Amino acid sequence: MVRLRVREIAEAQDLNMNRLALKSGISYSTIVDLWYDRTRRLDKETLSKLCQALGVTPGDLLVWEPEEQPQIAYSPALAAA
Repeated sequence: MVRLRVREIAEAQDLNMNRLALKSGISYSTIVDLWYDRTRRLDKETLSKLCQALGVTPGDLLVWEPEEQPQIAYSPALAAA
């Protein structure tokens, strides 16, 4: 799963949501969703504005965290069926 690091990068720069919205030109409601990583999609224009406002690259904002695969237990009784 890809996770956004908007909040941690902004807080490291002493920016709150309101200041980031003003600095980036992105609406406050969108910043709130980005801050709490509640977005399913991120368009290139928004990503570019975030990078510009925070002085980072897209790679700094995005982190991939592999999802755990469910473990399937082997059952000899089911295998024989």
